[in-house]
Amino acid sequence: MAMSNTYNIDYHAISEGNSTLEFAINDELFAICQSPEILHGDGKAVFTINKNGNTAKANVNIITTVVSPCDRCLDECSIDVNWTGQTIFKLTEHTDEYDGDIIYVNNSNQSLDLAQYIYESIILALPIERAHQNIEHCNTDVTKFISTNIE
Repeated sequence: MAMSNTYNIDYHAISEGNSTLEFAINDELFAICQSPEILHGDGKAVFTINKNGNTAKANVNIITTVVSPCDRCLDECSIDVNWTGQTIFKLTEHTDEYDGDIIYVNNSNQSLDLAQYIYESIILALPIERAHQNIEHCNTDVTKFISTNIE
């Protein structure tokens, strides 16, 4: 994964108490994460953070529309994503630790790139079948081919 300044935060720059960070979700995010699954996207990720010293709890809300190949016809289809979750940022010396609920931040660096976290949250929120909501929006040549050759 390439590094990004767009999705970087400095842990010390987050104010004690409550604060909000907002990140644009766009094609840059999917390019940074080298996404083969998502072609385009447009939306935002909002982190509502409550920081208390070395620990910060974040409520995360992602609202976006992404474009992915349709599983039925392979044309582009739009998929709305509305995902809410929580994570914890914690300063530590050992950033090699991993816990699905905690993002460890190195004491010496204290810079955190949230691009991968946002991307993975979107991927996990996508439906298993990624297809046009109405089959009538699918590529008619492909759907005709499938219907005549699968019988």
